[in-house]
Amino acid sequence: MNNVRSKLLYVISYVDVLAVSLIIPLFNQHLQSMGISNVKIGLLGSIYSAVQFFASPIIGHTSDVYGSKRVLIVTLLTCSICYPIMGQATTFIAMLTIRPIIGFAKHTQLLCKNYIQESTDDEKEHFRIFGNLNGFTSLGYIIGPVISGYLINTENGYSNMCCVTGILFAVNALISYFLQIKSKKKPSQRRSTNFITSFKHIPWATCWDLFLLKCLAVFAMFSFYLNYHTAMTTRFGTTSVQNGYSLSLQGLVRALAAFFIHKIFELFPNHLNTSHRMRIIYGILIVTFSALYLSSSFYLFLVFLVPLNVCLCFIRIVNHDALVERIKDHQKGIILGAFNNVTAVCRFILPLCSGYIVDVFGYDGSYLISILSLVVGLIVISMYSVRQKVD
Repeated sequence: MNNVRSKLLYVISYVDVLAVSLIIPLFNQHLQSMGISNVKIGLLGSIYSAVQFFASPIIGHTSDVYGSKRVLIVTLLTCSICYPIMGQATTFIAMLTIRPIIGFAKHTQLLCKNYIQESTDDEKEHFRIFGNLNGFTSLGYIIGPVISGYLINTENGYSNMCCVTGILFAVNALISYFLQIKSKKKPSQRRSTNFITSFKHIPWATCWDLFLLKCLAVFAMFSFYLNYHTAMTTRFGTTSVQNGYSLSLQGLVRALAAFFIHKIFELFPNHLNTSHRMRIIYGILIVTFSALYLSSSFYLFLVFLVPLNVCLCFIRIVNHDALVERIKDHQKGIILGAFNNVTAVCRFILPLCSGYIVDVFGYDGSYLISILSLVVGLIVISMYSVRQKVD
C-alpha cells in the first residue's frame, strides 16, 4: 500500500471525526433545549446504535461485492445530505426519523479498514496503518469541539454546524474518489462473516472474561461521555467553549498516546504479563474516575482527564493483545470480528440505562456506573489470574 493511498485514508479518517465532533459533543444538550427528556434522548442513542449494529454486516457485505471505495463514496454523500436535514429537525419524531438513516450510512471507519484489508496482504503493514489511523482519528477531536463550542452560542448555531458537517462529508466523498481501486481479491471470492454465526463459533470457555471486560470498559467510557457537556455545565458552570477545549485536550492526549503507545508500554517491567498490565490499568482507571467524581474545580478535573484518556487508549490495545494470546490462528478473524462488535451492543444498551439513571440520580450517576463497571472488571481480572495460576 503506497504512501499516497495511506495518507488519503488518514485525511478521510481525520475529516470524518472532525465533522462528527462538531455535532456529537453538543447533541444531547441541543435535544434537551428542545424539551426532550433524558429517557427519550437515550432511546434515540439506542436506536442509532442498533441500526449501526445491524447495518454493519450489510455495509461490509456490500463493500465486499462492489468495493470499499464505491460504498464509501455513497455513504459519505448520504451523510452529507442527512446532517443538514437533521439540523432543521425541531421535534422528537423528526429526530427519530433522520437519526436511523444516518446510523445506517455512517460507517466511514469500517470502510477505511476494509479498504486497507483489500489493498495489502502484509500484516505488519496492516498494524502500522491501523495504528496511524487511530492516531489521526483522535486528532479529529481536537478542533471540532472548540469550533462547536463557539458556534453553538450564535444564532442558528446548531443548524449551521449541521450544514458544516454536511459539507465536510461531501469533501470527504470527493477525497475518496481519488483512492485507487487495487483489491487483493476478486469480488466473487470475498465473503463476509455473519455476526450471529460468528458468536456460535467462539470458544467461550477460553475467552468469556475478555468479552465481559470489553463490555465493562465500554460501559465505563460511554457512561462518562454520554452527557459530558451537560454534566460539566451543571457541575462546574462551564461554557460551551470551555467544554469544547476540554474535549480537544482529551483528543490531543489520545492522539499522542496512540502514536507513542509502544514506547509507553516499554515502561512496564518485562516480567509483567498481559493480565498484570490489565490489572494495573483498571486500577488506575478506578482511581482516576473516583478523583474526577470528587474534583472540586474544573481545572483540577482537567488534570485527571489526562491519565483517564491515556488509560482508555491503553485498555483497547491490552484487551486486544490478551485475546490474541489465547485464540488459535484459524479462529482469529471470526473472534476478533465478534469482539469488535461488542462496542455496538453496549452502545445500544447504555443510552437507555443512562437516561433513566440521570433522571433518577442526576449526572453524578454516570460516574458511579463507570466506577462500578471498572471494579467488576478488576474483580474479573483478579479471579482469572488466580484460576490461571491454579491451572
